[in-house]
Amino acid sequence: MSAEARVPSQEEAAPIDVFGHPHSPWVQAVLLGLHDRRVPHALRTAPTLAILWRFGNSMPLARFDGSPWMPESAAILERAGLGAVTPEAARAAMDAWRGVFHRADHIGRFFGGFSRTGDPHRRWAVCTWRNFWRSFGALYFFLRLRSVIWALGYRDPDDFGEQFLFWENALVDQGTAYFGGEAPDTADFLLFGVIQCHASIPVAPLHALREDARLEQLRSWIGRMHERFEDYPFLYSGPWFEPRRPAPETAAIGGRIAYWTGLACMVLAAPITVPLAFAFMHRVNREFRQKRSTVP
Repeated sequence: MSAEARVPSQEEAAPIDVFGHPHSPWVQAVLLGLHDRRVPHALRTAPTLAILWRFGNSMPLARFDGSPWMPESAAILERAGLGAVTPEAARAAMDAWRGVFHRADHIGRFFGGFSRTGDPHRRWAVCTWRNFWRSFGALYFFLRLRSVIWALGYRDPDDFGEQFLFWENALVDQGTAYFGGEAPDTADFLLFGVIQCHASIPVAPLHALREDARLEQLRSWIGRMHERFEDYPFLYSGPWFEPRRPAPETAAIGGRIAYWTGLACMVLAAPITVPLAFAFMHRVNREFRQKRSTVP
């Protein structure tokens, strides 16, 4: 089955619209949860003007039955009928994201990775337009990742495996197949979304997940998630863990041309696009600090 067949297009009467890009761990969490529960949803990878005005380039966002857009992956999943995540698990999922900043170490690999995942809309004109504009999202995230290293003095942990020990120990203590019990729930989708992020443009934490002898139960959990999500269209971890699954389908050539054309335009318009990206970044950083301050 193709990626288009698995992800409803925007023209279909899907009760949930999702904005975001599968390279984001938190967008992945929402898509994983909706896919697992077989909830019809429509994915768009480029923002509308209304989204940009209200939320900047923040993602994921979701809109239920035409209601206003709402942010936050955990809140979206809870609204969709999944269980709430504990503050401890939410913080552990955010901590497991460390190392992702190195996705931007290689410019070609970063922007090439974004080019290979296109918009799923079935109408050629809409799909082409979105692929053109999602290049701004790629530029935004590249600048955001680099700014964390340049301006905020990010440093790698001594051991990337340690950031996953919370999850390894939770599986051992619970003795269940998933963090949600006998079926995955929000905590599973948050962590698995982070793993998809690490695998989509491979970074050092992926090596720790594959090789660290302390993470045997976590690798078994990844295997169970692979079996459960074998028909999921954005399974970037598929080629990296057992049982192996195919890599996500590459975007059509027309979509990739639109994306690269858009990226060239974004670079040429750098006096406008770069300050705009940093303005959105400032807003997101402020909201992120507020969010972290509310997590015990």
